[in-house]
Amino acid sequence: AEVLDELEREVSIMARLRHPNIVLLLGAVRSPPAIVEEYCARGSLYSVLQRHCKPGVPPLEWRVRLQMSLGAAAGMCYLHACSPPIIHRDLKSPNLMVDRYFRVKVGDFNLSRVAVASATTGALPGGRVAAAAQHSQGGLHSPRWMAPEVLRAASYSTASDVYSFAVVLWELRTMKLPWESLGQWQLMHAV
Repeated sequence: AEVLDELEREVSIMARLRHPNIVLLLGAVRSPPAIVEEYCARGSLYSVLQRHCKPGVPPLEWRVRLQMSLGAAAGMCYLHACSPPIIHRDLKSPNLMVDRYFRVKVGDFNLSRVAVASATTGALPGGRVAAAAQHSQGGLHSPRWMAPEVLRAASYSTASDVYSFAVVLWELRTMKLPWESLGQWQLMHAV
């Protein structure tokens, strides 16, 4: 039942999203639980970057990396401009899909949440969400890209996504895995 609840939550978020830099939801099925999305021929941004770091493969031109950065930014701006804002919570290069034209699309909304308004004050500053909701998926899925407040299990906001986006920008600039020399526990104390 929990798997179906998570599937329905993800589908309900994706169903309202229409933007060229957001992976398009095509459908979903309950048995077996699955989501059908548009095909992105180049795979994830992570795999594109890894492919272009191999010997004999030409590096990605700076112009293409800049275009991909702008695409990811446009997708995230769209999510945060929704009313109420959508907080992705798991922004990382493996969740950014790349189509055949090198257009980046934000995908994987499994951990995403719609920022909720407080009954007493209206919308919370920066689209904040309480930390209690944050661990429904076991918490630390992607510490390399996670903001310090998320790693500490504090409340998070759209600013947490901005931190993760900055890590992706660093990844595009350097063509390296963030914090690659650190293990998960070292990383959690370094950030």
